[in-house]
Amino acid sequence: MRAMVMGYYENAIELWQTNPTYYWAAMDEMLGDINAKGMKIVATFFWNYSQLPHYTGIDYHTMITDSLSAPYLLGMQFITEFITRYKNNPAILFYELTNEANLLVDVDMLSISGDSLSTNITTDEMITFNLRVADSIHKLDPLHMVSSGFGFPRGSAQHLRLSGGTDW
Repeated sequence: MRAMVMGYYENAIELWQTNPTYYWAAMDEMLGDINAKGMKIVATFFWNYSQLPHYTGIDYHTMITDSLSAPYLLGMQFITEFITRYKNNPAILFYELTNEANLLVDVDMLSISGDSLSTNITTDEMITFNLRVADSIHKLDPLHMVSSGFGFPRGSAQHLRLSGGTDW
């Protein structure tokens, strides 16, 4: 089953940051239960695209394009801690980077969401982000597969990419 291991809202990040002992104990318990039932998870990291931007107050575009930005570094800290702790856990089937983040590219996210932190990103920026994160994951755990987590592209995806998302 897919599991959003970083949580969904900012409060999950807040809990991990303020009480890591409790956070990781809860994750240990969850993975223990999964192991006890003989199940496996696909550990999804960036499930909610706005979670880290909202926690840090820095927009989505910056998180995706700037590997030194606070939301990106926080995400990579979580990924490093998670993989270091669980890469040998039999419950881990593989890692998934995003939850259909390709559907957020080449469109006017600000108009769609009304959220000032939901800034626009391009396909090329998302590809670069995914390659960077996947490379970091493979360095931490060369044995598990990594999926982009991308959904089936919308019918207009190539048109939006070529037009800069401005005329659809």
